[in-house]
Amino acid sequence: HIVICGVNSHLTSILNQLNKFQESAIRLGTATARKQRILLLSELPRKHIEKLGDTICKDLNHVDVFTKSCSLSLTKSFERAAANKAKSIIILPSKNERYEVDTDAFLSLLALQSLPRIALVPTIVEASNSTTIELLKSITGLNVQPVEMVASKLFVQCSRQKGLLKIYRHLLNSRKNVFNIFSIPEVGGMKFKDVRRKVQDAVVCGIFRSGGIHFHPGDDEVLKETDKLLLISPVCGKRKSQYSVLNISERTDNSVNYSEPKEGQRSSSVVTELKETRLKNIVERPSKSLSKSSECTLGPRECILIVGWRPKITDMIREYDNYLGPGSVLEILSETPITERTSVVNPLMQSQLKNIKVTHKVGCPMNYDTLKEAIINIRKSAKCDKNVPLSVVVISDRDWLIGDTVQADKQLAYTLLLAENICQKNDIKVQHLVSEIVDTGLGKQITRIRPSLSFIGAEEVMSLVTAQGWLCTY
Repeated sequence: HIVICGVNSHLTSILNQLNKFQESAIRLGTATARKQRILLLSELPRKHIEKLGDTICKDLNHVDVFTKSCSLSLTKSFERAAANKAKSIIILPSKNERYEVDTDAFLSLLALQSLPRIALVPTIVEASNSTTIELLKSITGLNVQPVEMVASKLFVQCSRQKGLLKIYRHLLNSRKNVFNIFSIPEVGGMKFKDVRRKVQDAVVCGIFRSGGIHFHPGDDEVLKETDKLLLISPVCGKRKSQYSVLNISERTDNSVNYSEPKEGQRSSSVVTELKETRLKNIVERPSKSLSKSSECTLGPRECILIVGWRPKITDMIREYDNYLGPGSVLEILSETPITERTSVVNPLMQSQLKNIKVTHKVGCPMNYDTLKEAIINIRKSAKCDKNVPLSVVVISDRDWLIGDTVQADKQLAYTLLLAENICQKNDIKVQHLVSEIVDTGLGKQITRIRPSLSFIGAEEVMSLVTAQGWLCTY
C-alpha cells in the first residue's frame, strides 16, 4: 500500500496519476494487484476526511483509497498505518505558510524515524525550498526523497510562454514518459553538453550525485564515473530500459554528415553544391546559453499587476525578477495589510531583486472601482509608458484559500473577467490576462468563450512532479 499524509489542492491530481500508473501497470503486466491500495492520513475531522475521500475517488477505477483521521506528528499514527511495510510514503503540505509547511514535514519525519525498517520505505516530501530539502535529508534512518514546491515558479513560466503547460503535461504524464535515474559509466569525464547530445532514446535533464539531483547543470560540468543520469524516457513496461552513448568525436559536434546519393541520381558537382548550401544555412549555437539567467541578454521592461496575496508570493516575485529587465514594476493588490506583507517582502528581499521594484496597494480585488483604479494607475505610472507591456495576473488570495477550492476558482475566474472588462472599457492594451486555477475544466470552459484569457493549473503540474518523484523511487 501507499501512505499519503496530508490534504491539499493537488491531492486529486496525484491520485489521478497513481490511478493512471496502476492502469498502465495492469496493461503492461507489471502490476502485482488488481487495484493499488492507498491510505490517506489527515488531521481533518473523521467525517470530513471520509466525505473528501468519497468525493475525489469516485472516478478512480484502479485504486482503493482508505481514509483515517489522526495526528501526523505521532509515531503511533504511523504504526497503525503500517507505514514501515508500505511501498512508499508521500507527505503533502496542508498549510499555506512556508514555515508551517516545513515544520509539519519535519515533525512527521521524526515520528516515522522510530519505526523499525523504515529506511527501506522511500518517503517523498514536498518542501518549500532547497535549504529545507538538505535539512530533511539530514534526518538519519530515513530514505527521504524531497521534492521542492515549485508551483509558483511553474505558474510564472507557463503564464509567460504559451504552450509550455502542454509540454509539462506531456513530459510528466506517467502513461507516456517517466523520469529514470540510470547509470552509464562511460560518460565519466565527459561534459554535460556532450552527454546530452550523445544519449539515444531519452532526454538528459540532470545528474544524480552524492544522493542529490542536480537538474540541468552547466554545459561545462564534467561528469564523474559514479554519477547517474536523470533521464526522461518513454514507459518501457517489463523490458528494462537500455540507453547507449553515440561514439561521436568532438570535431563532428558542429558538422553534418550526408550520405552520397545512389549512382545515376545526381552528379558529384550537384551534391557538392548542395552540401555547401546546407552548411551555409547552419546556425551555430551561441557561446553562452540564452536562458533566463544568462547575463548576455537582458529581459524586457514590463509592468505586472498581481491581484491576490499569500506568503509564497516571494517565489513568484523572484521568478519574475529572473525574466524581466531593469526598470520593471510589480504591484500587488490585496486586502492583506501592508504591515503583514512587508514581513514577507522585506527590505532584505527588495535588495536582492535586480530588475523589478515591488509596490503595494490595499483593496478588495473583486471590487470594480478598486481594481479599475489599480489597473489605470499602474498604466499611468511614470515608469510605465504605453510602450511598456502590461500584464494582469490573478492568484489565489490567502483569504480565498480558507474556503474550498471550488469557491476559490469562482473568485479567481470572476476577478479575471472583471479585469478584462475594465481593460476593454478603458482601451488599455494588456499583454497577458492570466489566472491560476485548480479546476482546469472550468478554465477551459471560460477560455472557449474568452480566448484572450488564460488559466494555468500550476498545482496540477506540481502534482505531476510529485508523482514522478514517487515513480523514480518505485
